[in-house]
Amino acid sequence: MSKLSNCLYMIELLHARGKMRISELAELLEVKERMVRIYRDDIEMAGTVVILFRIHRYFLLKICLNKS
Repeated sequence: MSKLSNCLYMIELLHARGKMRISELAELLEVKERMVRIYRDDIEMAGTVVILFRIHRYFLLKICLNKS
């Protein structure tokens, strides 16, 4: 998939499931974990906040959609 497609799919997954591990997202998107972090940065540059949590040895992402 293209970078844009992966970013949109990542937003959809986080919106539907709430929190997800970076490793889970990487597996579903068929990319390395580093690319998930890059997608997160790109999504935030577009104006949507993606919060990164560290719980034990896992990194979790959660999306915060603005309700204006």
